[in-house]
Amino acid sequence: MESNSSRYRLFSFFSLGTLISLLMLSAEQVIYVSPAGDDLNSGRLESPLRTFDKISSQIRNTVLDQPGEDIVVVFRDGRYQLNEPWVLRSTDWPQGEVQVTLRAFPGESPILSGGWTVDDWKLDPDGLLRASVAGYPGNLMQVRELFVNGKRATRARYPNDDFLRVEASGPDRRTGFTFYPDDITQIEDFGSAELVFFHDWSTSRVGIKEIDTANRYITLADPIGPVSPHFAIDNFEKHPRYYLEHSRSFLTQPGEWYLDTIQKEVTYMPLPGENLENIHAAVPLSSQLIRVLGTSEQPFKGLHIQGLIMEHCLWAIPANGYAGGQATYHERRYGEGGALRESMVAAVEFQYAQDCSFEGNTLRKLGGSGLLLGVMSSGNRIAFNRIHDVSGNGIMIGEDQSRDVLGKPWWQSAPEQVTRDTQVVGNVVEYCGVQYFGAVGIWVGLAQGTQIDGNTIRELPYTGISLGWMWSEVPTPAARNQIRNNHIHHVMQVLSDGGGIYTLGSQPESLIHGNLIHDVPLNLGRAESNGMFLDQGTMGFIVKENVIYNIDRSPLRFHLASTNQVEKNRLFLSTDQMPPIRFNNTPEEKIHLSANEVIVQSIPKIKAP
Repeated sequence: MESNSSRYRLFSFFSLGTLISLLMLSAEQVIYVSPAGDDLNSGRLESPLRTFDKISSQIRNTVLDQPGEDIVVVFRDGRYQLNEPWVLRSTDWPQGEVQVTLRAFPGESPILSGGWTVDDWKLDPDGLLRASVAGYPGNLMQVRELFVNGKRATRARYPNDDFLRVEASGPDRRTGFTFYPDDITQIEDFGSAELVFFHDWSTSRVGIKEIDTANRYITLADPIGPVSPHFAIDNFEKHPRYYLEHSRSFLTQPGEWYLDTIQKEVTYMPLPGENLENIHAAVPLSSQLIRVLGTSEQPFKGLHIQGLIMEHCLWAIPANGYAGGQATYHERRYGEGGALRESMVAAVEFQYAQDCSFEGNTLRKLGGSGLLLGVMSSGNRIAFNRIHDVSGNGIMIGEDQSRDVLGKPWWQSAPEQVTRDTQVVGNVVEYCGVQYFGAVGIWVGLAQGTQIDGNTIRELPYTGISLGWMWSEVPTPAARNQIRNNHIHHVMQVLSDGGGIYTLGSQPESLIHGNLIHDVPLNLGRAESNGMFLDQGTMGFIVKENVIYNIDRSPLRFHLASTNQVEKNRLFLSTDQMPPIRFNNTPEEKIHLSANEVIVQSIPKIKAP
């Protein structure tokens, strides 16, 4: 449930700010659109347009015909279908002269959907519901989500609510393992099934080649994990967790579904009260929803997206499986054993964007990540959005080290290209990592001047906020980043070796201040989970006046970190046997401690701000 303050912020944005803005449009050109509109219309209130292509051309024509006047595109209520991403390019109209705003009509909730409706359901004698998806206009092999009556259905899995453990890894520690007696019986359609494997801080999803029940051995279609040695089956734990997913034989519990891509049919076991008369279902179709693309020579400037609901888009898992590395960066394998790390695609993407904003929107029911603000972007604002029910990360800022400029990594040859001065304020980010458990709520790679302030981040399988992307003290453009006044709780619910806040690398003049972090459970993997985990190379931070409680392990942990200052924090312990700060391979003299308060109390009487 949202806090009162979160509800108040969203109410204020929609009912007051939007209304006042729309009443002051004397210097702006307004274009109205509606699902019931017509592209032959004028775009006035009584004569709205309909399609995204027409919106783009109307904006361009207005900019050219009436230069200097800002443009507001107002979306009326209803559902707007996106079979493919709506792409806006900086070359579509002259940049820098006007501000373009895409917003909802006051009091209405337009939905931009990349989904495809599943209808024509039939009831089988066994109580299952079946529907043909032969008319699906995309690649059925890429479909991994079904939403029934507005909620994500469970991809049929075994066991239903738990996991199994590996008895012993196979000889190569990558492509097979022995399972315990009676754990797995023969599965008729194991060719469509998938192994979901738990590393400490990430997961792998790979196909199954063979199940030998006589010898209790499962052979996988592709290797588990990235090529790095530490992702071997038995590296983190000798008996790691796993479960199986997507076989017809696993369809045993209400709310589960299975997709037969050969027969082109969806089978669903209804929840109590669901029937042919009241079932409404959709699967994702579009790979993304909105792409805002500038270039290094011509950034996209002055685009503002406000008050829209965006839902349903798919992310195509690599053909040889998902080998999660960290924060949904995964390894895409190719010929002769080579591999390339890349990030998961986001539903809404900004690249080379300046002075843009994304405010008061809802992102939900997504197969990849939520929002990405990427390469060479500056001065942008992400505020008061609700991001939930997302398979990957919630919000992503900046980039990793991989892009080359002049034959070298960009952060060495062109550090001025760093993503900078991003505000991430007042968002609610929850229930991310639904499929890819190594996802985080807010991820910031190599970036500068990022302000992450006043967000609520909760109900996540892994880390809340991840800041930094260099596993050493080597200087990069990352600096002056701040994580302030966030409420982070019920994170690390599935994986381990993370925390409410996680950092990497040298980031001079950076600050972690005034955050409330609580409810981090005992880790099920090898490494512990913490309130904050300042990992390898972390340097240049002041960690000040944070409150951390109800953490099963140490509230603070450092690992191979360098010089940082920790002052005036309140650290609550569940037992006096637990150190308030754990120093893993970190010289304690490098962490300057002052005026921190340590209290042994399992559940303190502290209210969220």
